[in-house]
Amino acid sequence: MLREVLGDPEIQAFLAQHQDEIDEDGIAKSVSRLYEYLQVKAKLKQGDERQTGGYTPNLRISNHMVEIYYAPTAYLRAKQAARKKDQRFKVFNMPKNTKQANLDDFAISGQHGQRLEAYTAVLEFASQVIENPQVFTKGIYLQGSFGIGKTFLMAGMANYLVEQGVQVTMVNYPSFVVDVKNALSDNTTSLYINKVKNAQVLVLDDIGADQSSSWVRDEVLGVILQYRMQEQLPTCFTSNLSMQQLQEEYLAVNNRGEKEPLKARRIMERVRFLAREITMEDQNWRNPETNVSYEEPDYPQGPLTGFEY
Repeated sequence: MLREVLGDPEIQAFLAQHQDEIDEDGIAKSVSRLYEYLQVKAKLKQGDERQTGGYTPNLRISNHMVEIYYAPTAYLRAKQAARKKDQRFKVFNMPKNTKQANLDDFAISGQHGQRLEAYTAVLEFASQVIENPQVFTKGIYLQGSFGIGKTFLMAGMANYLVEQGVQVTMVNYPSFVVDVKNALSDNTTSLYINKVKNAQVLVLDDIGADQSSSWVRDEVLGVILQYRMQEQLPTCFTSNLSMQQLQEEYLAVNNRGEKEPLKARRIMERVRFLAREITMEDQNWRNPETNVSYEEPDYPQGPLTGFEY
């Protein structure tokens, strides 16, 4: 074994490089480790990574003897980085391909010239969050017709942020409301609300698309927005309704058809504190043949997923 180990060109080069740190006695005591190193390297060359689990062996001198240490391979480092990025982007009832949205794929030209304005506003928001994380950044309330890419743009922004180390939670609001209501049966509504309200950056997608109720408005949406306003946490919205429409047609009317304008105004004060309104009108990119709007998420359809960690 000694002859085999010391005859290996890589071992010879390593010992020559560290000849001032190890003597013949140290080499003799390190033969078993050098042999282990060569055996593991040979298995890795054959594609067998079961023993190392994505780590590659390296040699160094410690206390005048050879020591093996393992470092992650480039593949494992990339895999770990991708996993951390995925964990930073939490989604609730969004299509799975939300996490693949890229700002580079967003078409900035359109019929009304507003896509570039929306793209610029979103990019400026993201840049401010990245550059000044301790300073409150006013979010974007992106409103416009069905199928024009509002959700795609926000998802692309979210991916841009998570690539820079920012944690983002993106929630399909109507689906979230349904799940919060269902959680009443086992008294877990606070768990859902806390996951959303504590997000570093929050995107409430498609707000105003469900039927409003006094309880959801005051005890769910109101609680989330109040907390985020107090903590000055970046918050964005997408909606088919303008801010005025959201206040008058969605928040001011409860599920019994009764008008509650003061309570609606109280919620809208929080929305306006958290975000500025950006209008993006264009043709229906989802259904360009007929250009007929119909209600569904703006992002291409895919499997829905709840909160991911």
